[in-house]
Amino acid sequence: MCGIAGIFGRLERIKISNSYESIVKCMIDPLYPRGPDAFGVWVDEEHGVALGHRRLSILDLSADGSQPMHSESGRYVISYNGEIYNYVELREELAVLGHKFKGGSDTEVLLAGISEWGIASCVSRANGMFAFALWDRQEGQMILCRDRFGKKPLYVYQRNGTILFASELKSLMAIPEFQPSIDSLSAEAYFRFSFVPGDQSIFEGVKRLTPGSIQVFSDGTSEPKEIKYWNFSKHVNDSDIGGFSGDKEEAAKELLGILKSAVHMRCRSDVAVGSLLSGGIDSSIVTALMAQDSSSPINTYTIGFEEDQYDESQYARAISDYLGCQHTDVTLGYTDAQRVLEKLPMAYDEPFADVSQIPTMLVSELARKDVTVCLSGDGGDEAFGGYNRHHLVAKHWGWISTLPLWLRSMIGNLGLAAARSDSGAVVSLLGRIGAGKIRTPLEKIGKSLCAFSSQDLAQMHEILLAKGGEGMQGHQRDMLYQRLRHPENYSPQLGPARIMMLMDTLSYLPDNVLVKTDRASMAYSLELRSPLLDYRVFDFAWSLPETWLVNGGGKDILKQVLNNMLPSTLYERPKMGFALPISAWLRGNMKAWAEDIICSAGNEFGTDKDITRYWREHLSGKVDHGHYLWRVLMWNLWQDKWKI
Repeated sequence: MCGIAGIFGRLERIKISNSYESIVKCMIDPLYPRGPDAFGVWVDEEHGVALGHRRLSILDLSADGSQPMHSESGRYVISYNGEIYNYVELREELAVLGHKFKGGSDTEVLLAGISEWGIASCVSRANGMFAFALWDRQEGQMILCRDRFGKKPLYVYQRNGTILFASELKSLMAIPEFQPSIDSLSAEAYFRFSFVPGDQSIFEGVKRLTPGSIQVFSDGTSEPKEIKYWNFSKHVNDSDIGGFSGDKEEAAKELLGILKSAVHMRCRSDVAVGSLLSGGIDSSIVTALMAQDSSSPINTYTIGFEEDQYDESQYARAISDYLGCQHTDVTLGYTDAQRVLEKLPMAYDEPFADVSQIPTMLVSELARKDVTVCLSGDGGDEAFGGYNRHHLVAKHWGWISTLPLWLRSMIGNLGLAAARSDSGAVVSLLGRIGAGKIRTPLEKIGKSLCAFSSQDLAQMHEILLAKGGEGMQGHQRDMLYQRLRHPENYSPQLGPARIMMLMDTLSYLPDNVLVKTDRASMAYSLELRSPLLDYRVFDFAWSLPETWLVNGGGKDILKQVLNNMLPSTLYERPKMGFALPISAWLRGNMKAWAEDIICSAGNEFGTDKDITRYWREHLSGKVDHGHYLWRVLMWNLWQDKWKI
């Protein structure tokens, strides 16, 4: 796992007078946490090329694994971030074809594969997470590439015939001549979803390479040629969706074999490997298979919470003990949260307000004290129907879609009003019927009703992702998620749950889940690997009948696999996730500190008068503006850090 940065084009075109070497060094310095073990720079000033690399040594700890690395023929130079998990199998195949290897790194295998098969064919064979820049000396081309699901980031800035690229935005902001301006559409999207979706960034002119794509720059004056070596929508629509011919028992057996292979490959390392164990189904399967694959007890890590309704740490410890693992946990309180909050703007150099980033940061910090690599359960929800929206839409969309649009719109408006209601009577009523146990009942009920106004399932997905009444109110405007409604994303084979799962895989997974885990783990130089994001796992999941995924509250088939490894009493319980009591914290121990930041000035969310009103309403306890205020807090912390 590493950090990369580079340049292609003449620096004078973007009014940079320093040398290529000094600029690329400037770009990789902020990436130190991604690669604290070593750094390298390679420059070809004649052709306007510079590649920089920061290394976190995982495979082949010797100098033979150093980057930027040259191919055996000398044609290619690469700066690469990630891991090719099946590099052993690819290396054996390439050796038969006559390739020689000096070291044991997957980078060398990747270069040999590109030389032998070409870049698109090579990365299609690669099972891993990666983002890299490849300079082709023969063709005079800069080639950028990103993995299938977008686990590893890559930002690209193109201006006046020159491109700059890096793993993180902070590399661009380290260049004095880079003068960023906020992209208004991205800011509006952040306000609604708590993250910036799509291929845009928070800055105008800076884009993210889309997952599963290759961009080829022959020069910086024209648009790059884009190759989609992995188009998830097309891939699943062309496949035999739900075509598995066996029964559930056979499916569970076949899935177990795929999962064993995925975990085994991701345990390949020359440094210590552990597991992030939340106590949920996904991380429990990963940990159980790791324990089976290891000859010694593995280390497991989790974060507990002082508030019982958020705490799953006792379940994680019970599972770890049952599997014979060595478990470490720590309890998160508001003082820990506030300590991490001050680090977030540096770790997340775009505005990002998923509150689970705090425990993710803390558990990464905890694990890094013992290990350099951890496995996690990311991807299980998207592949196996783990979100409430998957099974609820499967259950209810059929009759909702039969209602007249005018009636659905009216219900949606009522839902928006409910989500923003300050009615104490409504809260009291919900408490009497038991719904008061829901953390934010009015918001959840309001959001569900608001989704009635959706014209299609893609729009419903967009509404259900929005945070709070303030976020849902703009759902009639076309946003960045409009791209997901393109007809190529759909197939007559897709049921309602499948469409929601597809939307999540194309958007929520790369733009929220993987951004959260990548930045949090890399802030502490921890490599995070996700066996459930193995493309073979997704292929198999999509071959199963939809009901096998979403019945029983979701992940029906995963539960059957896990039941053969753990007693169901250890994992059968309602999904909790990494939520935090932010609304209570903002009214309590964080109040004085947060008030100064939230109410300091107006911003993209409204005037200082508007924000102050929301703050006072929240403090009164009559209205829960927790999500809105958290987005304001994260935005203001980010702006203050980067002086945007």
